[in-house]
Amino acid sequence: MDKDLLLYMKTNMGEAVAGMMRETVFERRTIIRTKSLSEVTQLTPRLFDMEGMICNDFNLRHPSLSMMIYKNWPTAANNLIAYAEESGHSFKKLFGLEICVTTLTDEQQGILGLTLLPYLLPLCGRKSFPSKRLYEPEEGSASTNVARKSARGKATTKFSEYVGSKTQKTCKATEDIIDNFILIKPSSTEVASVIAENKGRSTFILALGTKPNLAFTEYFVIFQNVAVPCASSFFLALDTCFKAFHVFKLDYPKECRQCWLFLDHGIFGRSLKNSVSPAVRSLIGQICSRIN
Repeated sequence: MDKDLLLYMKTNMGEAVAGMMRETVFERRTIIRTKSLSEVTQLTPRLFDMEGMICNDFNLRHPSLSMMIYKNWPTAANNLIAYAEESGHSFKKLFGLEICVTTLTDEQQGILGLTLLPYLLPLCGRKSFPSKRLYEPEEGSASTNVARKSARGKATTKFSEYVGSKTQKTCKATEDIIDNFILIKPSSTEVASVIAENKGRSTFILALGTKPNLAFTEYFVIFQNVAVPCASSFFLALDTCFKAFHVFKLDYPKECRQCWLFLDHGIFGRSLKNSVSPAVRSLIGQICSRIN
């Protein structure tokens, strides 16, 4: 990439820079592939402090996958909530919810569905899976096709049986998985303090607000000790976090790897070369086969 152009984008912001960012996606991919992550954050700061820039890089490289979160997650989240209810467990008590499920907005359903994933994937709480390098998505892949090829049998362990029968240690492990997936803090929390407390951790979503009524005022994606702003949009935060793993060629964190594989394989429909656990395949069969 031209050094003068790189310097201009590094030292300026605004719509003009956003346009240049869209025009230099493939040149920036070369920088990402040849530099360390710390160097990338220094050379291309607009990727991290301007909303939507990480998604922009992914979307222009993989246009057929650009809208999968917005297309598939609202229905998938609703299905996850219904599946938890059908399994006989009161997740309202588990999460301390003070809001009626039937009145949830799409955003509230989205974040509730995401926090349910570690409880609906039993293997997440019992086993750490080795982290492996991810592969590029195949253009034109569809989540519905993947879901139809996935296992369709009912899960052998009910949600209520899983949560109710595990020890306190395992429940704590599941809470740790959620915190490595999406960390919920009060609105008054200083983002800088969250970054300082979580140095060395992989990419995750930070939601600021109140959990009992699922009211969140701000979202960030914490990446390489940087807080990527996502305004008040849960969907933008989820979209940005997922796409960051692929734009920067990062491994999913082992604590919540199976949760990300559910989104990867079931929501985005990516054909993965690394193994997908039976629990993930089963849940995809239960949830994603009912999308569309």
